[in-house]
Amino acid sequence: MGLAISNIYADFRRFNLVSERVELGYDLSTQMVILQRLSEKFIQEGDRFSADQIDLALEKANTVLAMLEDDASAPISQRAGIMAVHLNNFQEAFAEVKRQRERQNQLTNEAIHAQAELHGNLIDNFADRALGAESAALVERLRTSLLQIEGFARDYFDSLDNALIRQIRGNVRQSQALIRQLQALHQEDAFAGLLPRMDASILAYQEAILEAVQRTRGYLFLVNVVMAAETYEILYQSERLAEELRQEMLAIEESVDYKKQQVFVLALIGSVTMLLLIVGLSYALGRSIATPIENLAGVFRRLARGETAPIKPGHEAGYELQELSRASEVFREKMPKPSNYWKGTAKLVRSWKKRSRNALRHLKKPTSSCRSFPALMA
Repeated sequence: MGLAISNIYADFRRFNLVSERVELGYDLSTQMVILQRLSEKFIQEGDRFSADQIDLALEKANTVLAMLEDDASAPISQRAGIMAVHLNNFQEAFAEVKRQRERQNQLTNEAIHAQAELHGNLIDNFADRALGAESAALVERLRTSLLQIEGFARDYFDSLDNALIRQIRGNVRQSQALIRQLQALHQEDAFAGLLPRMDASILAYQEAILEAVQRTRGYLFLVNVVMAAETYEILYQSERLAEELRQEMLAIEESVDYKKQQVFVLALIGSVTMLLLIVGLSYALGRSIATPIENLAGVFRRLARGETAPIKPGHEAGYELQELSRASEVFREKMPKPSNYWKGTAKLVRSWKKRSRNALRHLKKPTSSCRSFPALMA
């Protein structure tokens, strides 16, 4: 029973450890959900505070995973190792997201604005010349196309509508066509060198916008595909881990229940065995005392009847009553025989009768009766 109780206590401690790992698995799942929410907030708002929170959540998730993997069984360690790989992939993907986001912010806030401003300045420099009506109309159309490109780019980064990219490319081609028309009109002018620069600037402007678009698509892919897949995989592994831990807890519960039943059965068997042993020992002890007494009583009954048969051996009387047995033997040997007793008794009776007759004869004499009565009585 002591060994069974010790095993039950060990199972109980193991049950506590498994329950703690279940809680760690839930904590890890919670951290992954928090990471997914913060990453979406970082992508949508570009908040640096969200990025810092993500770093803290990743650190906490790694700590929880290390605690979960520490001193665990082989299936749990294997599952935790898989989760560690996916968490590392998530961390790398988020680091790449931050780089893509920073580059995208740089392009949208600096490079694209700088290229638009450069192209607008070139258009203004060319428009300051004394131009004809046709050239002035082309320059105004260039300004309009530039404004449309800026509007389409701004709307794209707000809505991520790919149709706006096609509009931007169409306006860039339109601007190039207008520049070629201006080049045809001003082939020999001194300011004709501005037109190739305008063409190069509109192309650089388009490249800056397209690079920002690619950066945006890149980190959106990382967030919506890679990081989401890693998050889903970790959540799935967490669920599988929780299920395995639950099965292990059920196995421990079944083991404890079985050992409790085993302890109960062993206690019942032990109690019945001890009861039978006590009853048996009590009966044996009682018989060991009663039997010698009965034997000794039988001896004295035989002695009382005048039997002279030898006493049974002392070992039948028991160690405690051996002295009484020997004493009864001595009493039997030294006790006078009944025939001698009766012979002595008859002799005494005859002597008493003879003296009685002599006393009566003396009493019948009148002269000597008073004198001899005291002597006769003596």
